[in-house]
Amino acid sequence: MNKYIYIIIPFLLFVNCKNERGKIDLDFSPEMKAKLEASKQLIQSNEKESYYISNGSKTPEEAVKKFLLIAITQSDLSKNPFIFTEKENLEVQYPNIYGSGTSLDITPLDDYKNLVEKRAQIGYEKINTKMKLFTDKATFEIHFQNPREYKKLQGIKPRVTVKLKGKTIYIDEIKMVFKVGDSFKVGVISP
Repeated sequence: MNKYIYIIIPFLLFVNCKNERGKIDLDFSPEMKAKLEASKQLIQSNEKESYYISNGSKTPEEAVKKFLLIAITQSDLSKNPFIFTEKENLEVQYPNIYGSGTSLDITPLDDYKNLVEKRAQIGYEKINTKMKLFTDKATFEIHFQNPREYKKLQGIKPRVTVKLKGKTIYIDEIKMVFKVGDSFKVGVISP
């Protein structure tokens, strides 16, 4: 549990760093400013008019179900094809969420990718542990909050309930499903 604290605390410190006008208000060293500028350039170099994701679904519900059904039997997040890949994060998600007030705005890209990867692994382990109680015969109740626009993406936060034979669990580790063009895919998981 202690190793998770080292991941979560720095993230929480960066999440809400806005002044009363909604602008990020931090004083960084010249070295950090250089890293942030290099990250910004790389992220913005991936901005496009349209984007493509692999293994997209026709609906957000279908995207969540496909992701969870794999999580029943697959404990390795990298082998679940129904979540954004590292390449899709870099080329699709990050260019679209950059500048929207996320911690990506104030974290060097390599550090951000490392943080997101660790948080995703922890979240996936929790999902996998919960889903091992179920089979593909489970029923899913999926409700979505209002969508949020991120440049060319639309983000939708799901609320997921899984039921089978009187057992009920809640999956709150799926933080965002993204709509990319006409496709949907799980984009963010975290504890």
